[in-house]
Amino acid sequence: RGEEEEEAEADGKEEGEEVEEDSEGQSDVEKEEDKPRLGVLNDRLHPFRRPQAPLDFKSREAVEMMVRERQEGGGARVHEKGGVRLAARAQAAADRIREKREEMDAPVEHPGPRDPSLPTHASLSLAEAQEKLQALGRSVEEQAALNVARRGAVKAAILHAWEGYKEFAWGMDELAPVAKKGLKWFGLGLTLVDSLDLLWLVGEKDEFWGARDWVAADLDVSPQVHVNVFEVTIRVLGGLLSAFHFSQDPVFLEKAQILGRNLRSAMESPSGVPWSDAVLGEARAFAPPTAPDSSVSEATSIQLEFK
Repeated sequence: RGEEEEEAEADGKEEGEEVEEDSEGQSDVEKEEDKPRLGVLNDRLHPFRRPQAPLDFKSREAVEMMVRERQEGGGARVHEKGGVRLAARAQAAADRIREKREEMDAPVEHPGPRDPSLPTHASLSLAEAQEKLQALGRSVEEQAALNVARRGAVKAAILHAWEGYKEFAWGMDELAPVAKKGLKWFGLGLTLVDSLDLLWLVGEKDEFWGARDWVAADLDVSPQVHVNVFEVTIRVLGGLLSAFHFSQDPVFLEKAQILGRNLRSAMESPSGVPWSDAVLGEARAFAPPTAPDSSVSEATSIQLEFK
């Protein structure tokens, strides 16, 4: 009689374990089986988070059928309402991606002119310009004098900032103006390289050639440094290319070509969306684990320098 009671208690415990297992909604085996499915669904909702996995677009009806099959199979209890909602979200994401691809493939209705040259004629005649100035209460001569004064003030501000950088932060990435010291971010002389074209435009050729000597002797564009692809492209690569465009000095072009090759790996992501970070000395780009996505500005504005 004691043995029968012990067997009954053991049977009760097993039944209790089965009920507890069912109360969670899925058994351990079913949970393991569902892991790949959840991975595929995650790829559909976030197509750029796991670019190495092929996109698997399922229709809403197909996902709903999967939900019903799991319900009818027994064991796992699936909430139909939640399953249908999840299926709708997956289908909506798939539809948005399809629409975007169709927009990208559609012909451009109003293409811009293929000739990139600037117009050679004035947009306003002299009489029209004088009429607009008279409406402001100024003559052409008065406006010309005002323009000269404004130009001088802008150039004075530029030279003030440049002289401060030369004195306290030469060759560094940035100047801390209050502390009067240089700051290192990537170790690429960001401010100096980014200012080359501006120095040329305001007519400070001596300052330009002095900065050029630093670029030739001290700028290393292949350091073992973790950099942001966007920042280095727009400030260093863009600065070198524009400096070469103005001066035709091969030093700038050579540095730009090396830097461009070091950054090019960012374009080789499986999705085609450029990776945000790179190690220049290894010519290796990647998405950091803290922020695996690329912003719109990172992915699009750097096309100017690379093209």
